[in-house]
Amino acid sequence: MALIEPFRDEGAPDELLAVAEKHFKGALLALNQLTVNMENGAEVASTDLQRATRDFRASMQTLFDERTRVEKQRKTDAGVVYDYGLDFDVARDQIRSLLDSLRGS
Repeated sequence: MALIEPFRDEGAPDELLAVAEKHFKGALLALNQLTVNMENGAEVASTDLQRATRDFRASMQTLFDERTRVEKQRKTDAGVVYDYGLDFDVARDQIRSLLDSLRGS
């Protein structure tokens, strides 16, 4: 019998964010180096510039996506729903108090 696991852990969000940041920095440095070369009068092939620009855009989008994912996971772990944190202990105490007051009347 095969065990089917529909949800696999893709790695810790912070680790994925670190990888995305590293890729972003590498793409930024490559694009910056091409820019410096062009400013110094060196000929830069348009394919190299297009590749560096494409890599930079892709890495920037990946970085933004991972930051969003990490932030969402942190909010979920903290119990934040729709930008509000829910304190279930306080809510439970308030409900019990209301029920007690209803029983008393």
